[in-house]
Amino acid sequence: MAFSSISFLFYFLPLFFAVYWLIPARWKNAILAAGSLFFYAWGDLRSVPLLALSILVTYAMGRAMPPDVSVRRRRCLLILGLIFHLAVLVVFKYAEFFFGSFLPLPELALPLGISFYTFHAMSYLIDVYRGSAPPQKSLLQLSVYLAMFPKLVMGPIAPYHELSVALSRRELTVEDTAAGCFRFAVGLGKKAMLADTLAGLVSGIWGDLSELTVLGAWLGLFGYALQLYFDFSGYSDMAIGLGQMLGFRLPENFRYPYLCCSVSDFWRRWHVSLGAWFREYLYFPLGGSRRGVLRTLRNLLIVWLATGLWHGASWNYVLWGLYFGVLICMEKLLAPVFRGCAKTSLLAGLYRPVSLLLALLGWVIFRAPDLPAAGQYLFALFGGAAAVSAQARLYLHDYLPALLLGCIGATPLISRLAGRLNARLRPAAQTAARTALLLALLACSTLWLLNGSFQSFIYTQF
Repeated sequence: MAFSSISFLFYFLPLFFAVYWLIPARWKNAILAAGSLFFYAWGDLRSVPLLALSILVTYAMGRAMPPDVSVRRRRCLLILGLIFHLAVLVVFKYAEFFFGSFLPLPELALPLGISFYTFHAMSYLIDVYRGSAPPQKSLLQLSVYLAMFPKLVMGPIAPYHELSVALSRRELTVEDTAAGCFRFAVGLGKKAMLADTLAGLVSGIWGDLSELTVLGAWLGLFGYALQLYFDFSGYSDMAIGLGQMLGFRLPENFRYPYLCCSVSDFWRRWHVSLGAWFREYLYFPLGGSRRGVLRTLRNLLIVWLATGLWHGASWNYVLWGLYFGVLICMEKLLAPVFRGCAKTSLLAGLYRPVSLLLALLGWVIFRAPDLPAAGQYLFALFGGAAAVSAQARLYLHDYLPALLLGCIGATPLISRLAGRLNARLRPAAQTAARTALLLALLACSTLWLLNGSFQSFIYTQF
């Protein structure tokens, strides 16, 4: 049940929140857990037992790690818990990739959201081991943390210590509910009106690479970059808005990544919660940047290899992760040069478009069905195909408005203009304008969905 589906918007969402807001506070976690399991079962009924097993194992391991037991025992329990969760990922996500060439393996469907709820479970065990948060005594509260439907399928990835207090006590206010509704509507608009519209351009160009031209390749690259951004940032906005309506503060996941000033800066702005997870639970434990240049570069490459593999069991994702790992290592090595260039506005200005181009080229590896197709696409981008075709001109004519609107929407320009206009209004007028915009976004998004333009979220495959 996708957030942008009619069944979620007009059946599940109003019914669930009507019950959630009306019941006493002591029952809210029970309703949230039941609603989350129903939401998950609707999308992937066969994987509910695996999710339940993950919750039970995580709970048992956490309860066995109270602060008063020996460090050695807690470390052993942590290792066992991490082995369990990593083994589940390997079996369901990576077995064919790692062992399929020499072992006959049954074909297993990838459980919905397994990468996300597994990372949540691992963060809980690590936080308990470190003492960042006490072991959760309530199985219900831990179930809410791991299976909360706004973040269950596609994040954002919220470390346990950031939500532990809200699991036991949280306050629902009219202001938070209104702000959450508006954030949800903005995300729905991004998904329905921009990402799903651009999906037609992307599927048309990427679906038949034999007809690729230079113009078509660049249109397909820009289209996919914007589609992926509005698809995933739209989902994140919806998840954060839903969390706010439930009384939780989920972490931000996007900070206008296409305005990056370096490749490293791009990844401080894109999928922020995943980058924070790898930094906190992998990069720092490996030693971070504290043990010399060579170990820093090694640690960065390990993190980026893991980031690539996290996205999928494919050589494309491995190469994609290493591609960014190498670029970021190069930036680390050349940091003194970049600091010198920063004093020269011209050179600093030139590095921005170069960084953006490098990030966009990474999406070719990410989106291509295989490595030969990625090579073919990159070859076409830089003149290895006919310059233009009638089909490419037609795509440009049909999708230019969406591409231009997407370019504007990928910057803070609209939000800044809205903020300036809002500041000139009186409080009552601000509320009226915000309500009107909320209703307009919901109405327009619904019309887009009813028109049959709905596309599944891209990141559900991970």
